[in-house]
Amino acid sequence: MSFLANSTPERKKGIAFAMTDVLAMTGVYIITKVFLKDLPFPVFGVYWFSAGLFWNILLSMVVKGTFQQFNFRRDYLGFLILIGLIDMTATLMWFRAINETANPALVSFMTNISPVYALLLGFFFLKERMSVSEIAGILITLTGAVLIGYRPDFELRSFLFTGAGLILVSSFISQAGKALLKTRIKNYHAIVLSINRILFLLAFSIVFVNIEGYSVDIDSKTILFIGLGAMLGPLLSAYAGFNALARLKVATYSILSTSRSFFVMIASFLVLNNMPDNIQIIGGLLTVSGVILISAAKVK
Repeated sequence: MSFLANSTPERKKGIAFAMTDVLAMTGVYIITKVFLKDLPFPVFGVYWFSAGLFWNILLSMVVKGTFQQFNFRRDYLGFLILIGLIDMTATLMWFRAINETANPALVSFMTNISPVYALLLGFFFLKERMSVSEIAGILITLTGAVLIGYRPDFELRSFLFTGAGLILVSSFISQAGKALLKTRIKNYHAIVLSINRILFLLAFSIVFVNIEGYSVDIDSKTILFIGLGAMLGPLLSAYAGFNALARLKVATYSILSTSRSFFVMIASFLVLNNMPDNIQIIGGLLTVSGVILISAAKVK
């Protein structure tokens, strides 16, 4: 399948934004894993999201029309609050999973379950019918997720609050947010959505730094590296992701996003000298195959 064949200019832009998001998020996976080894998440979050807010405000001054659509209607602001809370919850669970999982590539493979949630939500709540290919894709993806997250001492209660389980829950919340956002994304500028998400996460970090009594006194070199790293996540990835979602079908966006897992796995090996177990790699390949099967059926 060629994504560029017979593509409109807007679709080509969407594909370019999606791949930019993929590459930026690859960097975020690795950078986050490195910093969270030495810093509590709330402390890391204060600097990470502060830098992200700075970069996004700077970008808003360059990109024309950023705040032209912004208004103070109750429904407009209410939707921003709802999306902000959903994004914040999913992102916080993602960060915790990164911190608790030995190899960030496993987290990336597990996030491929999102299209399965989209299908199941449509089936149960919108009474949408599923094709044989989509059902097969669901089964393949779920099998891959089991292989990635399975442990001999498996218990459902502990599983849901550890790395693999957290990603399953986080991905469900994130997919529900994307489905909701897709219905009104044309009304919101990508930078406004990015700033909105960062404000919620920064507020959470500040509150928990004070509750837990963490010190935010860290060396200037670490602050500089966090600030530069934030150009990838809260700035580039968020901006590119929202733009891709506005220009592409969710199925196409899902197919392109699966490539991120392989980039993260390669980067983990090169930077962290860490590779998943063979069974986990097989599980990861199954999740990617399942997503491609589901998304190809949707595109067709």
